[in-house]
Amino acid sequence: MMRGRKKELLEKVVAYRFQPIKDELFDLLQEYEEICKREKDEDGLACVYFYRGEAFFRLGKYDPCITYLNCSLMHRKKEENSYLEAAAYNVLGLMFSLLGYEVVALEHYLQSLDSAEKYGLYNQKAITYINMGWLYRDLDDLVQSLKYYDLALEELKRSDSDNYYNIEILCHAYRGQIFCNLEQYEKALECGCIIERLRKKNSILFYDVSVENLYVRLYDYLGEKEKVNENLYALIEQAKNGIDFLEFCEFYIDVCNYALSKGMRTEARILLNCLHANIDATELIYIKLKVQSLEVVYQNRYSHYENYLNACREYMVMQEKYEYYIKKTKLTGMQNIQNLRKTQKEKEKYEEISRRDKMTGLLNKVTLEESIRTYLEKNKEYDRCPALILIDLDHFKNVNDTLGHLTGDQLICDVADKIKTMFPYSEMVGRVGGDEFVVFFSEAYTKEDSIARADELRRELNKLTYCDENCMVTASMGIAFLVEAIDRYETLFSIADDALYEAKHAGRNQIVIGN
Repeated sequence: MMRGRKKELLEKVVAYRFQPIKDELFDLLQEYEEICKREKDEDGLACVYFYRGEAFFRLGKYDPCITYLNCSLMHRKKEENSYLEAAAYNVLGLMFSLLGYEVVALEHYLQSLDSAEKYGLYNQKAITYINMGWLYRDLDDLVQSLKYYDLALEELKRSDSDNYYNIEILCHAYRGQIFCNLEQYEKALECGCIIERLRKKNSILFYDVSVENLYVRLYDYLGEKEKVNENLYALIEQAKNGIDFLEFCEFYIDVCNYALSKGMRTEARILLNCLHANIDATELIYIKLKVQSLEVVYQNRYSHYENYLNACREYMVMQEKYEYYIKKTKLTGMQNIQNLRKTQKEKEKYEEISRRDKMTGLLNKVTLEESIRTYLEKNKEYDRCPALILIDLDHFKNVNDTLGHLTGDQLICDVADKIKTMFPYSEMVGRVGGDEFVVFFSEAYTKEDSIARADELRRELNKLTYCDENCMVTASMGIAFLVEAIDRYETLFSIADDALYEAKHAGRNQIVIGN
C-alpha cells in the first residue's frame, strides 16, 4: 500500500518538472519525505531533496536550492539512482552560474560530467555540456562556447537513442545564436535546417523559446519581417505565461536586447515588464542587474530624462548591492563546496567502515556475500575458472578455552594479515564467522591455479605460531569451482562447506575439492 502511494507521489512530482510550480508540489514532497523517513529509505530521501532543490532553483531561491541539492548528494546510495548525483551537480552549476560564480559553477559542472561518465549517462553529459557552453557564452568566449555545444552533440550520439531530440534541438538553437552573433549566418541557417528536420520527428517541443529566439534572428537576416514578428510574438506570449521563466530568462533577455536594437519600443516594453515581474521575485541579483541594464537603455531611448536618471540610480544601487553580495556570499559559496567535500569524504569513510569486519579489516559476511552475488549476476559465461575457498582454523575453540579470548583474537588478526598479504589485490576476501574466512578467486585461470594458491596459503598459515611458539596454526579448506550449473552463492558456499567438512574429518590441515 505504502509502495503504491510512493510511486503515485513521485509520478506527480516528476510531472511538475514541466508545469508551473505550485504549493501542491511541496506538499507532495513533504508527504513523500515522511514516508521515506519512516521506511529509512535513504535513496528516497535523496530523490525528495533533489526535486525540492530543483524546485527552489526554478523559483530563483538560491539558499534552499543549494542546501537541498547538497542533502540529495549525501543521501544517495544505490547505483540505479546515480542520475540524481549527476543531475544535482548540474543544477548546482546552473545556480552558481546565475549567481555570477562562474568558477564555482564550472567546478560543479565538471563533477556532473564525472558522475555522468561513470554511470554511462550520456544525455546528462550532453545537458551539462550545453550549460557549460552557456556559461562561456555569458563570458563572451563564443569559440569555447561552441566547443562545448559540439561536445554535447557527441554525447547524444553515444546515447544511441532518439528520445533526446529536444536536447539536440536546444543545442543547435544555442549554436545558431552564436553563429548569428559572429555574423556567420550560413552556419546559423544550417542549424535552423537541422532543427526543422528534428521537429518533424516529434511535435512535442520543450525548448520552443530557444528555437523562436533563433528564428527571430534568422528571419531578420533573410528579410522576412512577417516571420520575424510571428516568432517574436510567440516568444512574448511565452514570457507572459511565465512558465519556467527562470530557465528561459536568458532568451527573454536576448530577444529584449534585439527588440531594443531594432527600435521595437512596444515589444521591448512588454518583455521588460515580464522580466521585472518574474526576476524581481527571485534572489538572483546578478540577473536583476542584467535586466536593469536593459531598463536603462529603454528609458534613455524612449522616456523622459528624469525617468532615465531614476533608472540609472536604481542600476547603481543594484550594482552596489551586487558588489556587497559578492563579498558577503563568496566565502559561503566556497564553504558549501568544502562542506560537501568533507561530508562526502566522511560518508565514504563510514560506508567503508560498515563494509569491513571490525577486528580484521577484511570484508564482513554481508558485504562479501553481496559482492559474490553481484559477480554471479553479472557473469553468466566464464572464460576462466572462478573458485570459492572456505577456510576454517583447526582446534580454534581450544585456543579460546585454554589461552583466553585475547590470544584467540590476536590469532584471528594474524591469520587475516597473512591472507591479506597472500591476496593483496583481491576484492573478495572476508571473515564470515568466528574462525572462518572466505577467499573468492574471480580471476583464476585454471582449477590447478586455485588449488596451488590455496595450498600455498595453507603452508603459510602453518608458519604462524602462538603460545610462545610452541603451537602451530593449521587450517582446513574446502574449494568449490564455479561452473555454468551454479548460479547462486548459496549453492557455491554449500559445496565448499561440504568439502571443508570432509577435510576436517580426514585429519585436518588439508584441502578438499567439492563436487
